Amino acid sequence: MKISKLREQKGVTLIVLVTIIIILLILAGVSVAMLSGNNGIISNAFKARSDNTVGDDIEQIRASYSAEKMNLMRKANGEDYTVTAEALKGRLIADLHLDDDTNLSIRSVTSEDIEASRNTGDSNDEVIPEGSLRVTMPSKKTYIVDSDGNTKLLSDYMS
Repeated sequence: MKISKLREQKGVTLIVLVTIIIILLILAGVSVAMLSGNNGIISNAFKARSDNTVGDDIEQIRASYSAEKMNLMRKANGEDYTVTAEALKGRLIADLHLDDDTNLSIRSVTSEDIEASRNTGDSNDEVIPEGSLRVTMPSKKTYIVDSDGNTKLLSDYMS
């Protein structure tokens, strides 16, 4: 009678408990691997954030460059429509609602910049066009804006 009562009792055996713990450890290991590492969720989130910042910066630079170019075309009556570093900087400060220009740097591309883009070792690399502007945005990323308003990351020329 006692033996049949023991068999009828319901509960978790030690084997079932150990099996559940092992399964939970495996799931935890898989979860940690998915979160970390070069291809993990956290790494991908940081890359997506950086890509989004670059996209936002390029869009803002292009919009400000185009607005300044249109402003010049209205005023110039057939004269030179070249957007200067000072004009673009003023437009970006206004468009970005910056209090000052401490986080924004714009200058003309120098011959050293062009030469550095030529000396990257890869013959397929693009060379920074002459007459371009070098723009460092508040995000601390640096871009090259050519005379047509095309904007690329500086690292695209230096890779």
